[in-house]
Amino acid sequence: MDTSINTVIVGLGKTGFSCVEYFSRRDEACRVVDSRVSPPLLKALRNRFPEVDFQTLDHASVILEQADRIVLSPGVNSHSLRQSINPIKQQEWLGDITLFCREARAPIIAITGSNGKTTVATLMGEVIRASGLSVEVCGNIGEPVLNALLRPVPDYYVLELSSFQLELVDSLAAEVAVVLNVDPDHMDRYESFEDYLRAKQKIYHACEYAVINYDQIHCRQLAPLSAKTLSFSGFPGFPVDYGVENQQGNIYLTGHSQVILSTCEMFLKGVHHWKNALVVLALADVLGLPRAAVVSVLKTFRGLPHRCELISERRGVTWYNDSKATNIAATQAAIISLSASVSGSLILIMGGDAKDADFSPLVPIMKEHVSHVITLGKDAELIELAMSDQVTLSRVQSLSEAVLKALSFAEPGDVVALSPACASLDMFESYQHRGDLFRQCVSELI
Repeated sequence: MDTSINTVIVGLGKTGFSCVEYFSRRDEACRVVDSRVSPPLLKALRNRFPEVDFQTLDHASVILEQADRIVLSPGVNSHSLRQSINPIKQQEWLGDITLFCREARAPIIAITGSNGKTTVATLMGEVIRASGLSVEVCGNIGEPVLNALLRPVPDYYVLELSSFQLELVDSLAAEVAVVLNVDPDHMDRYESFEDYLRAKQKIYHACEYAVINYDQIHCRQLAPLSAKTLSFSGFPGFPVDYGVENQQGNIYLTGHSQVILSTCEMFLKGVHHWKNALVVLALADVLGLPRAAVVSVLKTFRGLPHRCELISERRGVTWYNDSKATNIAATQAAIISLSASVSGSLILIMGGDAKDADFSPLVPIMKEHVSHVITLGKDAELIELAMSDQVTLSRVQSLSEAVLKALSFAEPGDVVALSPACASLDMFESYQHRGDLFRQCVSELI
């Protein structure tokens, strides 16, 4: 085994384990460090790779300082880790995305944003398949990107990328890249909003085409000078390449001033869904995919689990699972989308880990559209302080109690939605676990 490069992998989650597999396939030695004494994949590591040394982070300072190459998992704060060690040599810091890009042999479509990136990545995968081509959709969307290298080279790679994954990327060299939107999120990880923006901007490095969100000034400012650019907007009247047009009360999606599709023909409703569709149109046009394939997918796509997912309609009350709303902007989008179909009141279940977020931007839209907020979790009090005197508030200790509370006063025509505006890890394994449990509670209690 090649030991010429001293490689240390930090973090033994799915990504870290995929990195161990990657170096093993290349017959390169590596070591693993994790802040946890017994991470979930430690047993698998020892069974499959008994030669790989594992150390806890608090006993690994010498290992890190002597490393030639440090491979970080997305959940590891690179800034904090750099400050905690004193390397004795020049080191390469990278993540699995850089390793992937060095090996990838097909064009990359790169997608990031505070919200909507999984939906757009999924849509692009469907469009490419509908065009008769092969695709690997990977990254933040599910399985680690390095696993995709084990399968035959597709026509395209679609990468969904978080800001954490982008922090250590120097050049994706994507065929086309997009920052869907950037709203304050993960402020417990970043020193400032500008720091968060800089992480997102890395997706554009050395790309051929850049798709730009015209509706956010700070997104416009991310546009790279070296790439061809295409712009989109979800509001009529803006000078963009992909936009919307109001014709006698009907909204149409347009591309280069040509009407493409009426939003009435789309199953998904709301401005944020229109914007996602416009991005898909722009990406598909860059790749030269058939317009008919794009339109067909946009007409039939019904959304993803945990994203304003309709889960029950009983006794005139409609229940939605929007557990993926882990930040304020996502909950704002849900309120706008759901309020359009509410004949009665909109009731929200919110709370969790706020990640140092400021809830005050939610107040105006809550006051206009929401009648009652049921709070739970670590930062329930922060939500209540922001919403005090604006909506009716109730505090609960569990999702089952939240469902029972909503059931006690919901009337025919009302909508009840779990849209937390917070991360889930204070009470749940993931947002998926939170959403699945909510669905189960609604099913059992109603």
